This record gives sequence, C-alpha cells and structure tokens, in this order.
Amino acid sequence: MAGALNNIKVLEFGQYIAGPLLGMFLADQGADVIKIERPPWGDPMRKYPGFQVWNRGKRSAMLDLKNGNDLETVRRLAQETDIVIENFRPGVMERLGLGYESLIVQNPKLIYVAMPGFGAASPYRHIRGWETLVGASTATYSGLNAPETGGPVYTILPISSIYAAFLSSSAVAAALFYRMRYGEGQRIETPLHNATFLAAGYYLCLLYTSDAADE
Repeated sequence: MAGALNNIKVLEFGQYIAGPLLGMFLADQGADVIKIERPPWGDPMRKYPGFQVWNRGKRSAMLDLKNGNDLETVRRLAQETDIVIENFRPGVMERLGLGYESLIVQNPKLIYVAMPGFGAASPYRHIRGWETLVGASTATYSGLNAPETGGPVYTILPISSIYAAFLSSSAVAAALFYRMRYGEGQRIETPLHNATFLAAGYYLCLLYTSDAADE
C-alpha cells in the first residue's frame, strides 16, 4: 500500500538523533529521504546500533558542505526537494548558503525544518544541542547526584530530541497541507529546548502547584 508521503522528496542534514528521527518518521510514510553525511565517516551516530533504526528507509550521500563542487550538488538537490531537515546550530546553514532564504529563491514551495538545541532568538543559540545541556537548562534530570562523580543524573532517554521530532513531524504535516491549499512553503523551527517543556509539562505543573501551595 502506498504511503501518505509517496513522491515527497526530503533532503536531510540530520545528525545524532533529532533530525534523523524526523527523517525516519517521514520515510516510514513513504517519503524519499536522502541523508547528507560528512565524509569520511558520516553521521557520528553510525557506530551505535540506534543509527540503523533512526535512519531506516533512507538513501545516503557523503558530501562535504565546505567543498564547492559538493555544495553545488546539494543546492541542485534542494531545488527539487519538498522538505529540508537540519539540526545544526542557528546560522550554520546560512553561512553555507543553504539557509531558508537562500533556498526558496529557486524553490519557493520548500518546507524547511530547523531543529537546533536552542532557538535563533535564544541567548544560548551558539550552544550545541546535546541532551545533557538541554536537560540542564530545563531541569529535566532526577535531582540526584551520581556517587562516582557527584554530578547530576540525567534521564537515559533522549527526551528533548524525541519530542522535537514529534513536534516537527506534526508541523511538517500541517505545512504540507497548507502548501497544497495555498501553494507556499514555510520555515519551521523546533528547538530542542522548547520541545522539552512540552515533555516535562506535567512535572512542571506539579512543581509550580506545590511551590504555590507552600507560599
């Protein structure tokens, strides 16, 4: 049976978890996902078993975005792409000439999904989106200290990356519907930091309710 996203082309610049997980969701629905990886080793997660899950159903191309010829190849691909996914820090794609404003010149119907650790308007936008850093900034850890290091104990689950991928997938579906009706693409930004608050909403409500009761 044909997937809901058959004939939808996706260019994924995802690495680690958040970007690749969104690409996996789209590939599972039939989208043709091309994952762009840095030579010579590709996505740093390739050495972990989870890579096979988060990158199932995709094609892969090793292209160096700092190489002129490879960069031109990527730009040509982007002209025929429906969706671009990237989870670099804000400003990285713009410096490469692959930001939303640059790509829509040739492809105005493009849906562009940015998934940084912290949003473009955040004072922490220059910080990489590691789960531990996002967890520290949102207090999503147990509050206990590890006996061997004395440091905080973080959840074993990549909550921030997973929720960012969930939110982005629903946003992509809405953007595709909008494009079908009005013929225009959109830029979507889903910072891991912001997505974490949705994941931790129940806990935070309990925390603030408890604090208010104490006052």
